[in-house]
Amino acid sequence: MTLFSDSTGTAGTCRLGLGGFHVGAIADPGLAVEIVHRAVDSGFAILDNSWDYNDGESERRVGRALQSLGYRDRVLVMTKVDSRSYDGLMRQFAESLERLGLDRVDLLQLHEVIRPGDGEDAVARGGLRALEELRDQGAIGHFGVTGHKDPRYLVDIIERAAAHGIQIETAQMPINAVDVHANSFTTTALPAVRALGVEVLGMKPLGAGDFLASGNLTAPELLRWALGQPIAVCVTGCETIHDVDQAVAVRDSFQPMTAEERAELESRAADLLSSGKIIESYKTTAVHDATDEHPEWRE
Repeated sequence: MTLFSDSTGTAGTCRLGLGGFHVGAIADPGLAVEIVHRAVDSGFAILDNSWDYNDGESERRVGRALQSLGYRDRVLVMTKVDSRSYDGLMRQFAESLERLGLDRVDLLQLHEVIRPGDGEDAVARGGLRALEELRDQGAIGHFGVTGHKDPRYLVDIIERAAAHGIQIETAQMPINAVDVHANSFTTTALPAVRALGVEVLGMKPLGAGDFLASGNLTAPELLRWALGQPIAVCVTGCETIHDVDQAVAVRDSFQPMTAEERAELESRAADLLSSGKIIESYKTTAVHDATDEHPEWRE
């Protein structure tokens, strides 16, 4: 059973997901709740989150938004945990449920598979077994993994899990027009994990906002490129109502890019990369590596 049983992985079938980090980073908590409501009202399929986002504020704000009548039943809720151990993962998940005000989530993912030993660690210390038990108990609907540093580590943990009889169901990874040029998730991990029966959630279509700073790449064209990939969900961060409406407009008017349009956009992205005007900070720096700054969270 898959998270999106009717997802075909072809252009135009991709859903939108609301990035959870941004929800907790918005200065006005009321606006954050309004953005969550606007996203759900506009047909966003899933609310992304994590135990470690903004000291738990991201989960608390989504929890407040879901208290409004009817919202919980209209969207899939997911979160992530960092611990690789059985006991640690169970503890972090319990804290996430309390913050969200829920008794279950639709998807729980093991966060930041960003090191060569992460897959082996999660198997040996029981983290993956904990995910499987939570699914079997009904506390979660599905479970998966996320990574943003190197595509090989995501493929490795999925293959290691399978060797121990554990089928990972989802993998969340950067899928964007810049990614294709170096250490690419789009060209390596995406086809590899789909071949293993894993649904892909794309993230960072705008490079966590970095790609827009150059002034040479626009949000609508980057979102359109991402929505055209063979993924189930495109998770995008929204910090204003305009951001939500912009993503919805791209989805509602979606037409797959022609080969020429894709090539032109990717060529501009390559030029910007080579000139140093943009970087993929999540791959090349530790800015996005919360579990490097806090290794105790992996315990």
